[in-house]
Amino acid sequence: MALSPSGNEYAYRCPRWPVAPRLAHVKRFLRGCALLVLVAMLMTAGGYLVHGLHGAARLTAAKRRAAADLADALPASKREAAGDQARALADVDRFGRPAYSWQELHCELSTEDVGWIVDQYVQECRINSVALIPTSGADPGNCEYVQSPGGAGSPAPDDAQVYRGTTDMLEDDEPMTYCPDGIVAPSRLGVSRLLDGERPGDLGASPAWLVVVVHTNVSYSELGCDPWTILFCTAPVDRPVMGDAAQTSG
Repeated sequence: MALSPSGNEYAYRCPRWPVAPRLAHVKRFLRGCALLVLVAMLMTAGGYLVHGLHGAARLTAAKRRAAADLADALPASKREAAGDQARALADVDRFGRPAYSWQELHCELSTEDVGWIVDQYVQECRINSVALIPTSGADPGNCEYVQSPGGAGSPAPDDAQVYRGTTDMLEDDEPMTYCPDGIVAPSRLGVSRLLDGERPGDLGASPAWLVVVVHTNVSYSELGCDPWTILFCTAPVDRPVMGDAAQTSG
């Protein structure tokens, strides 16, 4: 029992707890929290780096496979496309002879989706075989899908398509829905290379044209996702990977 300075044994003084030990405990606690945060940050950064480097190596291999798939399939696909175009033109020869005819390799990026979520990016390459036949009778300022030349007993490929459009519509940089693009210049979607024939610089030789288009598939290659994104799948490359096939891109 502590007596007061007055000697009164019933007058107590409150005991004082030392301040220094309490501050030491708080400092140790804060240092421990900071250390845990630092460790968590380092583990997160390390995991992100490992994930990115591993994904980058997989992407490099995927790009090599895409270029190899295209190079391996292109020779046979060119022969197939030539035959496809010849059969399609034989089915529409009643409209006259083409003034222009060409074949173009075209590759673009697309996605494989799971529901509304992008699962991965893929590269699709095909040969577009195009023929232009001068015609008349198209409605001014109009472009329309006419027909597929194929049918029962037809020699034309099943995916051959015929359009009729006026010159101004076919030359438009942003053609309407039922109007093919890539007529006087390569399509702005993807990457293209002229393989054979001649694409016109303009269509002034006729007020309207029949456009016969045949698509021949060449290659389909999986590219995956950007290795440095975590939550969502974004494009791993800015443009298709064509390798040597793009040396003379159109």
